[in-house]
Amino acid sequence: MLSLFVLVGKVIEMPRYNPDAKGAMCGHVVLETDHPFQNDDGSVTKDRFKVFFWRGIAEECCDHLKPGDWIAVKGRMQSDVRMQGENKFYNLMLVAEKVSYLQIR
Repeated sequence: MLSLFVLVGKVIEMPRYNPDAKGAMCGHVVLETDHPFQNDDGSVTKDRFKVFFWRGIAEECCDHLKPGDWIAVKGRMQSDVRMQGENKFYNLMLVAEKVSYLQIR
């Protein structure tokens, strides 16, 4: 089974990182991507994805990336299920394993 993703997008928020409960560095960045098709009116809708980083990738990305930079991210998807009363909520996380800098400002 595979649970991987590839995203190419523009950084829209300043990346942030801090140590987790065990002391490992973790962080995240928000990427903006275009849909691969146009709407009826010719416009293109954009999506925003929160991508998580761990350890060395977290430090490197948070030290070098800033809003407006373009990156490609390859990684894995992981999920968890949370119960709130009788309702199930599925939470999807995008975890980066490789980051390529396409255009740095």
